[in-house]
Amino acid sequence: RGIEREAVIAWESPAFDQQLVAALVENHDTPVLILFDGADQTYRREDNIPNLSFFDRQRFIKRKLDMAFPSFPIRASMLVKPLKGAPRAEQPSYLFVAIPETDRLDRVGANMLEAGVPVAGVGLLPPESVGMVSALSAKLFEKKGTTSRWSVLIAQHETGGLRQVVVKDGNLALARITPTSEAGLQGPGWVEDVTREFKSTLTYIARFGYTPAEGLD
Repeated sequence: RGIEREAVIAWESPAFDQQLVAALVENHDTPVLILFDGADQTYRREDNIPNLSFFDRQRFIKRKLDMAFPSFPIRASMLVKPLKGAPRAEQPSYLFVAIPETDRLDRVGANMLEAGVPVAGVGLLPPESVGMVSALSAKLFEKKGTTSRWSVLIAQHETGGLRQVVVKDGNLALARITPTSEAGLQGPGWVEDVTREFKSTLTYIARFGYTPAEGLD
């Protein structure tokens, strides 16, 4: 809420650092949200979380995160909500996420430090995009009369490939990043790339129990 894009700067720009610092300095009192969409994010679902008190659970999860990703400098966990209609689980499930050491994050961090701006947080795609996919699906398809259990967002990733985020009942079900051909972003070649990879995604989610009767937005 209330997020504004201040500038668009290509990584390849020879003046990237200077331009980013200048854009940040203009609003140096405004916290900055970093949304990381790199292909090297790592995810892992952790179901073996005992029912502990809030504080004991947080300490337990932190230890599990440290053991799961000992060499990753950025780590976090997110509670996975039970599927709609599913019986209440005796033990909660968590999604563990981590980012390895990356030159780009180091570079942006150095620029933010030089600009003296506060950090509002670091968001990861696709976990942070689950709510967006659900919201877009509801907005675009609310008039069709039935509610789909599945929705998929297909977009172009920063690498030029396809980013697909599949959501089931409001939870992240699958994320894929796949390269595309040399067809570019126009013409039948691009359409064939999107169609082929979407069909592959349908094959994957069928293993998770997807059927056309459940609906896919």
